[in-house]
Amino acid sequence: MRNMWHCRRDSRPSTSTRENGFVSRRQQGKKYIVFTTKHHDGFAMFDADNMSDYKITKTPFGRDVFAELADAAREEGMPLGIYYSLPDLHHPGYRDMTLPAYEHPYSQSDRPEWASYLDYMEAHLRQLLSRYGDIAIVWFDGLMDKHPQNYQGERFHKIVHELQPKALINDRIGLPGDFATPEGRIPDSSQEFSGMWEACMTMNKSWGYNRDDHNYKSALDLISKLIDATSKNGNLLLNVGPTPLGVIQPEFRERLLQMGAWLRRNGEAIYGAKAGPIQGRADVRTTAKGRRIYIHLLRVPKNRQVVLPWRSHSLIKRASVLASNKNVRLRHTRDGIEIVVPRDVVSLHVPVIVFDM
Repeated sequence: MRNMWHCRRDSRPSTSTRENGFVSRRQQGKKYIVFTTKHHDGFAMFDADNMSDYKITKTPFGRDVFAELADAAREEGMPLGIYYSLPDLHHPGYRDMTLPAYEHPYSQSDRPEWASYLDYMEAHLRQLLSRYGDIAIVWFDGLMDKHPQNYQGERFHKIVHELQPKALINDRIGLPGDFATPEGRIPDSSQEFSGMWEACMTMNKSWGYNRDDHNYKSALDLISKLIDATSKNGNLLLNVGPTPLGVIQPEFRERLLQMGAWLRRNGEAIYGAKAGPIQGRADVRTTAKGRRIYIHLLRVPKNRQVVLPWRSHSLIKRASVLASNKNVRLRHTRDGIEIVVPRDVVSLHVPVIVFDM
């Protein structure tokens, strides 16, 4: 832990958030961003007023990186959320600082100093919610206490509603919140959550930058996860851990650009869409919007024939490839409807066929 703190104090991000493409809506297809303002180590990625010197503005970089990101997001028209860690291994109110952090990785909320930590959290959140413009999401994390009520979730919900009444709050401060947050997985069924949900996932196996982690998910895998989430009435929050210089590493950038390219051709089947009529197939996902049903072909057989259970062929007015608007041939069989997938779309990342109803 000490080495990480030393590294952060010496880090010198060399370019701006805008130059690094953090808020590039057009190229990467994202619709909002959530920025880590403080993680479990307690380092503030904003200029926390008179609360601690353990913050980005006390490093050689010397600038409020969250303020720069907020400005860039506002110019781009990109909704901005904040991630805020409940644990803070650097604060004496959170844990006994005379003992190694590994002995007390979770809160010691039974100590009299605990109240001072909650006040510290409140001061942080009041600043974050009042000085950086509109905040769309408050993403709490790290609720590992045996007594989650000690974080006084009602108190912090009230603060968010007071300062940012339109903001959504997740489910990680001891209260249900506005949306659920399955981590590292997509639910097996659209019925697992009754309300809104958002799956959070990494692009490799690490949340923060890890130069030794080369277990990158492919662009196809990431696109498939986005489709899977949408097909079950959910959302995907994809994590990017910048390098110590504040740069998105090439492997991440490449995948984000490939996802953006796919979304430029097929985003209609994702943005604003909901679960489609066919569920539980390994090779197909479906989404729907208005009078259109989108068939996402995760796998295309060699014979290019995909059979879907469908009661009435006549209900489909037209079938086409979403990316090109080319007509697609359908055949009525006793098992349903057979899609004859055009040869020129088989090689695409997850081709999408549209049924106009």
